[in-house]
Amino acid sequence: FEKFAHKMPKIVIMSATLDGEKFRKYFASVSIGQFNLESKLFKTQILYLDQMHFNVKLPSKQKVFNQNDDDFEALDELLPENDYLQSQGEVDDSIISNELIYEIIKTHFQNVEKGNILVFLPGLKEIQQLETHLSKYQVKTQQCHSQISIDDQQKLFQLHQTVILATNIAEASVTIPGIVAVIDTGLERQVTFFPKTRKYIYQTKRISKESAIQRAGRAGRVCEGVIYRCYYEQTYEQFNQFRKPEIQIGSLQQIMLNLLSIQFQTGNDQFQPHLFLQQLIDAPSQDRIYMNLKELYDADFITFQTQNSQLGLEKIFNSNQTTFQLTQLGSQISQLPIEPAYGKLLYWAEKMNYGYLAKLAIAALQIPSQQLKQFNQFESDHLTLLTALQQHSQRFLHKSLEQPLQTLKELLDGELPQKNLKDILPLIQLAFKNNVAFFNPSLKDLTLFYSSQKVRVHFQSGMFRVNSQLVFFNEMLSTDKNFLLTVSRGYKLPLLLNNSFSIDFRKRCFAIEKMEVNVQGAYGATLKAFLEAVKKYDAGWEIVKMLMQEESK
Repeated sequence: FEKFAHKMPKIVIMSATLDGEKFRKYFASVSIGQFNLESKLFKTQILYLDQMHFNVKLPSKQKVFNQNDDDFEALDELLPENDYLQSQGEVDDSIISNELIYEIIKTHFQNVEKGNILVFLPGLKEIQQLETHLSKYQVKTQQCHSQISIDDQQKLFQLHQTVILATNIAEASVTIPGIVAVIDTGLERQVTFFPKTRKYIYQTKRISKESAIQRAGRAGRVCEGVIYRCYYEQTYEQFNQFRKPEIQIGSLQQIMLNLLSIQFQTGNDQFQPHLFLQQLIDAPSQDRIYMNLKELYDADFITFQTQNSQLGLEKIFNSNQTTFQLTQLGSQISQLPIEPAYGKLLYWAEKMNYGYLAKLAIAALQIPSQQLKQFNQFESDHLTLLTALQQHSQRFLHKSLEQPLQTLKELLDGELPQKNLKDILPLIQLAFKNNVAFFNPSLKDLTLFYSSQKVRVHFQSGMFRVNSQLVFFNEMLSTDKNFLLTVSRGYKLPLLLNNSFSIDFRKRCFAIEKMEVNVQGAYGATLKAFLEAVKKYDAGWEIVKMLMQEESK
């Protein structure tokens, strides 16, 4: 690296909150210049909650349930209101007070008649709740988040004396003119991938000092401004200095596939992505790297070579003598700009001439299912999303459909063909093999197939009151309990394709780890031999298609 440093291009990194010392240490082998440039901003005043004097009753501290081993925080939107236990005590500045925000807005506009106010909120739900509250007082509002339409994006640059309700997308991704005040709730919504339990968790968390500084910097650009921080100064001092990098909390699977693909294209088919990732400036944990590699290996995307074949899989995957290669399937999936599981769905769908339905499903799974209850299919949230997207394919009637429809238009050419939407459901279950739960009679509850964790269907799902022995899902959200979102009745055939199984002729069933699947006599032995041949020779998918259609009826 040092030998060729003089030939390398010059790289300039600019940020309002860059940790310069960390970069200096990481690139110690080359000469690095660091410059601090003071921007010419107008004077801004920062007010904390303990410096505000409004006649508003603020929420008290709440007693919340104990969390489990994954260390995720409670989400106030996951459980009915009575699942939280109110207790008397000091003010809890982690709870958003819409009345306080209104008082700040009212007082500010009484003193300053020009400009706009930017309010930072953790997510869309809080934006909608505050917008409803402010509408009672005829306050003019405009939303700003990742799902707004292009027309609404343009409106952000033409506002006058308006309250802009935004997520953290307004911290740096977009610069909104005319901001004279910022109201910062100190909260954001983060998505974290937990490899041990194979799930994405949506968390409402405290922001970092870095984010607080970015938010404050939205004001003071065109005139003097005020930043209202709806939390105590002592709370701010307890914030982390910097937010966690995405690579430490997100899935690493797409990154690993891309790294292996690049190495293969350059003629190096023996690569060690685990060692490469450990050398990054903000390296993910060894455990996170291992679990992501294991997921790719279990999905038949990668294979490996090692001289320590007698060791356990975890030690092999962490060894500096292990190299990884893409399988034929992994090589094809790595070329797609989508999550590996979606790529697998598309790969199998093309074999069964379901390419259109797979692309429709990939786009539909971007939609929050709880927002489309008018299309509810009571035995499948997936079918609800597919129905909504197909029926609105030619016109934007619901804001939640705009981005998924745009994705679909990029994936498809020409007219949208009409097909039986239910045909794709078994393939979705096949692609997301870990997202399966079954009814466990001993626990009298649903249990995850691969980890034995107890789970419940979320009350916002169309499957909430539907009894099913087997389900598959798209998301799992957790507080003290694990809740499944975007849920559908499960299918036996994908379960058999994804797992090793035996035949219990006495009970006349397939035995798959912790559960049994009923079959009919000799049909079971024939089906077992056929499915094993399909997996071994990657053939016979037309017959699999027929069997899936039969089970979907």
